[in-house]
Amino acid sequence: MFVDFLIVVAAKRLNMPRLFDLLFILGWGTQSWGNAAGLFNLNDCTNIRLGKTNHLCLGYDNFVHVVIPLTSIAPIYVLGLRLGVLPDISKETVWRQRLGTVLFPVLGVMSIEYLNEIWEYIAVNWLDLKLQIGYSDTIHDMALGVLGSVAGGVLLWVWAARRWPTERAPGVRLSRVDE
Repeated sequence: MFVDFLIVVAAKRLNMPRLFDLLFILGWGTQSWGNAAGLFNLNDCTNIRLGKTNHLCLGYDNFVHVVIPLTSIAPIYVLGLRLGVLPDISKETVWRQRLGTVLFPVLGVMSIEYLNEIWEYIAVNWLDLKLQIGYSDTIHDMALGVLGSVAGGVLLWVWAARRWPTERAPGVRLSRVDE
């Protein structure tokens, strides 16, 4: 949970619009509280056969493998924007440039998802953690990561099309009673 906390705090420093900040917090909350509450143990295996010995498990793990990439698109885009490597999509008018700008964080989040699968392999084979892992699970998780990343890319495209700002709007300031 501590690593998830650090990820959320780091994303908070990007000064994203509140909606995307909230989505990111909720997305990573599913990961953290899923671990803390043991929700990943609720995976029910189905009788779907993928090959001779592989089977497919459906459950909370699948939900997280979609939600994390979906909610991570905005912070990856805003990080690229703050670093000066991506243009402001709220000002992009040419659809090809907008597509390239959206494609960059989508592919970045897919790469992060693949690194997560490598981490699962290390956790099982070197650290002896008891995770559901196998070829079909890894491929299925990566496919869900692609699905979540593309859905996040669609959300980013809508953000660009509606010309929503890339900076957080200042909140309402409450005045003191004695002023």
